[in-house]
Amino acid sequence: MTTSLKTILARFHAEQSGAIALLLMAACLILFMIAMVLYDTGQSARDKMDVQIAADHGAFSHSVVKARTMNMVAYSNTIKRMIYAYANVYATGWAALLAQFAIDKALCFKPFFPDPSACVRWGKGLVMIIAEGIEAGFTNIRQMIPGGSRAKTEIAALDKYQKYMIGITPWWAYVENMGRAMGAGAMSSAAWPPPTGNLTWLADTITQVAGFLDGFVGTSFMALIPAHTNSTDALPLKRRDADEGAVVGHISYCAEYVLSFEQLVLSLQYMAQTEKIGGMKLIFVGLSIVPAIGCTVAGLIYGGDVLDYKITDSRSGLGVYWAALGGGGSTTDNKWLQNSGSITLAYKPRSGRNSDTEGRKRLRFVKQDYGGIGQTIIYKNEGYFALARSEMMYKDVSITGAITSAISGSASSGSGGLTGFASRVTARPNMWSPAWTARLRPITLPGETFGETTHGGNTGMGAMFFDMAPFLIVSAALGLFNDDFGGQSAINDLLYLHRATSGFTHDKMEGIAK
Repeated sequence: MTTSLKTILARFHAEQSGAIALLLMAACLILFMIAMVLYDTGQSARDKMDVQIAADHGAFSHSVVKARTMNMVAYSNTIKRMIYAYANVYATGWAALLAQFAIDKALCFKPFFPDPSACVRWGKGLVMIIAEGIEAGFTNIRQMIPGGSRAKTEIAALDKYQKYMIGITPWWAYVENMGRAMGAGAMSSAAWPPPTGNLTWLADTITQVAGFLDGFVGTSFMALIPAHTNSTDALPLKRRDADEGAVVGHISYCAEYVLSFEQLVLSLQYMAQTEKIGGMKLIFVGLSIVPAIGCTVAGLIYGGDVLDYKITDSRSGLGVYWAALGGGGSTTDNKWLQNSGSITLAYKPRSGRNSDTEGRKRLRFVKQDYGGIGQTIIYKNEGYFALARSEMMYKDVSITGAITSAISGSASSGSGGLTGFASRVTARPNMWSPAWTARLRPITLPGETFGETTHGGNTGMGAMFFDMAPFLIVSAALGLFNDDFGGQSAINDLLYLHRATSGFTHDKMEGIAK
């Protein structure tokens, strides 16, 4: 028995079969751990790509909506100017007819050496005045009288439509932004600058009260309020008389009208359809070049509603051509970038990713060597955030712009003489051509700023986040229907993002692409 047992043990000790199986089990364990790391990394990369795609979708849609409204306003500006042109040309034609009639009368009835041909023209002019006067009395004047004019009613309707679109577009763009981002995989999103509303009003009110108390009592409440901005989203448009006043607005509007396509078309139509009487057509051309009479009549008929909506702070009227010749102006690149673009922040939750029971339990592999609520929170984020920025852009696709670009491109310098003058006039963004579109762009480029915060200094990512946080929280209410959403996890994510963005001051944001 003993000998047999010793034999069995000796044989078992010498047996080498099964050693590979043990190594294989160890290798399988290692491979399984590698596979889990790869799976977790792939899931994290997918979530990050999903939220970045969602941010791009939201940002691009935001600017598309704003560009669409800019084009609608441009169309309306053109229609209003066409109606304005009809009244202008009609009044100018009457002025030319009366001027030629007066000249012919003077030549026909002069005491010495009267001109017989002038008498003939005077007779034709008298017949034309009577005929045109009858038509004007029964139709034209009645249609042009303020209060009973169909054209004036249409002008007023177009102006109200423009006001409505300009006012509603920030919220329309924000809702489109949020819907597109959520449809592409994000749970919530927000845009900066945010639209005007109660959420922005509350933060501004608290800041104003704190600033008043600090200045009046000597407290330090402002130090307790995170830096934020008073920026709100709005289209960079105003009606011409809002900046220039009624009188100057009508004068500059008339100055731009002189070189407009509408003026050219209707003037040529008048020249082709009007009977030649002496120098009446020449008089008409002169009065069209300096259309003081026509512009005055049209302005009195239609009032301020006929004025166009133009880009805020841009030069208008003769100022456009002064700027093309190298004159000064008040428009700054940074101001334009703030008004024409938006930054989108998208959020996708992943509650439980770092849970001890459900997630990777990665925080327990290494002994915790940090403490305090700040350090603990910053390592507990589970969701994903992404940034994207878009902007409107003006791309002149008109025939005039194409011809000008071709001429300027063929010039040796492209910026001298008439070609340079023409290219600077037509290439300038304007509200007469529906050539607005949208594009994605880097978050910030060297030299760009985003205005000042309520605490002074240039705006950084931290102030932007504080502006967007209320909108993120409100839109996160939809997360109640998301399986990956958790209340505590979302709070940790927001606190982490606040701490992470606080370090991105304006001087550290240059070159951020996404």
